[in-house]
Amino acid sequence: MPRSDQNLIVYEQPPERFDANRRETGRGPFSTWRSVLSNFNIVWICSDQQRWDTIQCLGFKGTKTPNIDRLAARGTAFARAYCQSPICTPSRASFLTGMYPIAHQVHQNGAGAFPSHLGLLPKMMASAGYYTGHIGKLHLSALRRDNQDENARQSR
Repeated sequence: MPRSDQNLIVYEQPPERFDANRRETGRGPFSTWRSVLSNFNIVWICSDQQRWDTIQCLGFKGTKTPNIDRLAARGTAFARAYCQSPICTPSRASFLTGMYPIAHQVHQNGAGAFPSHLGLLPKMMASAGYYTGHIGKLHLSALRRDNQDENARQSR
């Protein structure tokens, strides 16, 4: 159940209507979300070594984070998200696949090729009609196939 703090909605557990495993239209996990909420944007902010408790809208008062606070006030912030690995590339591979490192087999930075049979979140989102891309460094060396970073390619 969401709790609300000054226009900020924090989901500690996603509501049932956002069940990513339901496939009403058979086009992938985001098709259900699309049928519930049409025309919404997803901005996924990933900053290196930034803990949840360093963002003002989530309770931290030591640093001002007005831009992130504004985005969160108009959207959703998740208060119970957990890092799957203390190492950068395996952790990022986990949030791009939804899998633990033991499942996606990326265990170190600078690892070899990412297993091609596993789907990446940006590719699933693109197949559901979203434009995808990233700005900045993600160091996804293990996710490169044929010198292409799947996360960076803009597609629909």
